[in-house]
Amino acid sequence: MNEQKEQSVKWWQRQWTETTKSAITKAFFPKIQLKLRLNATPKFTAIVTGHGNIKAYLHKYKIIDDATSPCRKGSHYI
Repeated sequence: MNEQKEQSVKWWQRQWTETTKSAITKAFFPKIQLKLRLNATPKFTAIVTGHGNIKAYLHKYKIIDDATSPCRKGSHYI
C-alpha cells in the first residue's frame, strides 16, 4: 500500500473509531478494511444498520402496531 493510501486508511479508521454513531454497524465491522467482500443482501443490510423492513424499525415509525413476531416471542428481526 502506498504511503498516501496508508495515511488515508489510518485517518478513516480514526474517524470510524471516534464516532458515536453507527454502534450496531461498528459492532460487526470495528476495523476499516479495504478488501472486505460481503454479499450485502437487503436483509443483511437491514439487520446490520437497523433500518429497513425490520419490525422494530417499522414499529418505531408507527408503520405497524406490534414489533413482536407472530410467535409472540419478541423477535425484532425480519
